[in-house]
Amino acid sequence: MEKPIIDRRQLSCSSFQFVEGNKLKESLESKTPRLLIPRIHLFGIQTREEYDGCKRSSVERRLAQQGINYLNENPILVCAIPNKNIQLFIIDGHHRARYSGKFRISNLPCLIATPEQVIDALRENGDSNPLSTDALVQDLIRASAETLSSFKQIATGKQPRVVPGINSIKDLERQFACF
Repeated sequence: MEKPIIDRRQLSCSSFQFVEGNKLKESLESKTPRLLIPRIHLFGIQTREEYDGCKRSSVERRLAQQGINYLNENPILVCAIPNKNIQLFIIDGHHRARYSGKFRISNLPCLIATPEQVIDALRENGDSNPLSTDALVQDLIRASAETLSSFKQIATGKQPRVVPGINSIKDLERQFACF
């Protein structure tokens, strides 16, 4: 069984029921754009302590064997938070995103969902009491800040960045290639 998409121990709402990544992917796949996003634009919500050595070995082995094809078949699930500039939060795929750089893969296949689509997908998969859109957005922002602080040694040039000049998923679709 896969680990949960969003670890609610990191988020404020304790009523969240865990949903497997593949189930959420299936719910979102036909409803969301499939874009190649530079890794530098992806904000994680998984702290350094949450990375698993066994999962790392598995992901690295698959990346070594299949390269980008592994990521095309298992895209990173991302929640896009529009503001002045759009911010992209990894919902599922932290290990794939983190270790892809070792294999010189910088543009990652991503399914890009809105907060509303994420909440709808959670409901579809059995979460009878998901967060509100505003609570999800606030929790993602907070969890991302906690995650960045857990990686104390991260070089300034490697810290994730918002996508400048982009404030909607439609703008993302014009800026980045599909896969």
